[in-house]
Amino acid sequence: MEGFFRLKRIEEMSLNRAYATIISLLMIGSILLGAGIGHAITPQMGAVSYTAYYTSSGKEVAPLSSNASVNFTTLAGQTVASLQGPVNKTELDYGNYTVTVPSGLVYVNGQPAVSLGLSELVTVDKPSQSITLSVPIESLVPGTLYVSGLVAGSNATIALETENGLEYYTSTVTANSTGVASLTYYMPSTPFLVSVKQAGNTYLVATELTSGVARITVQPSSTISGIVESVSGAPVKPVYVVAYNSTSSTYSIEKFTTSSFEISLNDYSAYRLFIYSPGYNTSTISQIVPGTVYTVPLSPAQSYIYYNFSLNSTLQGLNISIHYSLGNYTTLPFLANSSVGSLYWQFRLDGITSSSAPPQIEQYLLSELGRYTNYTMFVNSNNYNLTSERVVSISIGTSSFSATVNYSYSNTMISPSQNVSISLFTRGTRFTPGSLTYMYSVAYSLQGVALVKSNVSTYTFVSPIEVAPQSTSHWVSLTLGPAKKPIFIDPKISLYWPNQVSTDYILNSTYNNTVFIVPSGISVHYNLSKAFYNPTTASYDISSSKNITWMVNGTVVPQDYGMYNASLTLRGKNMITVKVESASGVYNETNFTVYAYNGTPTVRVSVVVDGKTVTPTSGVYYVPQNTLISMSAYNSSEAVPGTSYMVPPSLQLEPAIIHQHKREHYILLQQPPT
Repeated sequence: MEGFFRLKRIEEMSLNRAYATIISLLMIGSILLGAGIGHAITPQMGAVSYTAYYTSSGKEVAPLSSNASVNFTTLAGQTVASLQGPVNKTELDYGNYTVTVPSGLVYVNGQPAVSLGLSELVTVDKPSQSITLSVPIESLVPGTLYVSGLVAGSNATIALETENGLEYYTSTVTANSTGVASLTYYMPSTPFLVSVKQAGNTYLVATELTSGVARITVQPSSTISGIVESVSGAPVKPVYVVAYNSTSSTYSIEKFTTSSFEISLNDYSAYRLFIYSPGYNTSTISQIVPGTVYTVPLSPAQSYIYYNFSLNSTLQGLNISIHYSLGNYTTLPFLANSSVGSLYWQFRLDGITSSSAPPQIEQYLLSELGRYTNYTMFVNSNNYNLTSERVVSISIGTSSFSATVNYSYSNTMISPSQNVSISLFTRGTRFTPGSLTYMYSVAYSLQGVALVKSNVSTYTFVSPIEVAPQSTSHWVSLTLGPAKKPIFIDPKISLYWPNQVSTDYILNSTYNNTVFIVPSGISVHYNLSKAFYNPTTASYDISSSKNITWMVNGTVVPQDYGMYNASLTLRGKNMITVKVESASGVYNETNFTVYAYNGTPTVRVSVVVDGKTVTPTSGVYYVPQNTLISMSAYNSSEAVPGTSYMVPPSLQLEPAIIHQHKREHYILLQQPPT
């Protein structure tokens, strides 16, 4: 079998078993909940005991190692019990869990073997139950591997893998003067895989022991390589290359930590390559040409799962609707071949079509949430009990998947309230080929209630509250309370116009009578960002508000500069009205006066010479040499016609021109332009 490209064997299990294989779930530490719960429903608990064995060819060969981990997690990835050993037990809330045993090198009856690991679905629905865990192993025997075709005198990294691609041992060796290196270790007695990396090349070869010896040869001349980049030309990493053999319907996966890849195949005509990177689509090379350097562009790709929570007016009823909307580059992790990098190829390898959806899909959808909301949601420290669940729809396309499932929960002991504290478990964005984003929203039937605070960003502040996607899985806190009327602080409205020389444009700043003065016939920009306060959220959040209306003298004025900005060209006296619905859903409005006026100020110049005040108007004023002179135009003023308001002085006296004349200085005073 020398020279045979590494094949990741398609899982030889029924879809029922494949359904139980849950991968790529983000595991978090155990979460302890329940303290301080006033009207929580005490979950029914079931005692789960297990007995675990290592098996070979379906037969039990030895108990699980005493230090082997056995973990129980929710389907959302929360670890609820971490145990060890061949026999143990735990208590779990009624519901669905995944029990996992990790893979890796183990010793069975004193002999080395490779544990292939285990991941199975467990349903806890009775006070006591026992389960048997069968962990398959592959036995190992002493052997020596010889690798030819290496660069003489150079190091190479050799990884030993089982036939289905599970790496269990890695070592660095040095090739001799003839380009041959050897490795002695424990190897499977059946065909196994060898990964060889040297000088940037990756060679993947299948082989087997004959009389304790295996020999392979790497062929640098047969490599193909490529550079992976985004559509904008930026390098993309890491890179996963899936080599799919269309003849045998098998495939292999190799990860490259940089944006380039290089692999060797012996029979290119039987293969096509799928190339992907987390967060991006999958690119396919259907006809492989040896010696070619490929440039592989990838585009960002997203899929979504929407969790919509809805509370009734008494808070005693909770509905949860989960909608799946997956594109071609997000595979289904609970089915076989989820690592192939394409939903299309996963469906093809699993034999799934739009008319042949396996029942395991519906079974998984109905297992997503538990019988209680202890790992999903608390309201005022109360949990809920499942009353019904149903799959609304499932749609399988050639390269897409969508489904909707509804859950109904109840807790009749909860007291109605307008002050609501919500704890919501959110899952972080998962990067597979493409990215899988989890979207959460919380709707409620409480009048006059809005979001008061949150430990994460939200897109909305009233029902439904939309939580921004989270990068990691964690609990989110949302606090609801009575919505309060927003407050306008008109003197904090900022004004700007071209060639503005002063910001002293307020004639009156009382709360109910703010008056501004601006130039006539010039476009003036008004900004309310610092003048609008929302007491519900305790923030200046007008940028999150909606339904903002500007009116001049009772006429609505359309604006193009953003909802809380306005650009107005005015003349004379004007009444400005601004109406706003806050982000918390409460209306308020404000009125302020704007005088648009251009006038000629009366200039009064005050000159102090050696402590003596004189009041010249213009012309020449003589002072002795070496005399201290100070000047001010502070008393200059301009009255707004028909009002008692005086325009604040915004023009300062221009610097006097001082000339030397004999033994005196004289000052040429010039009235500044109006």
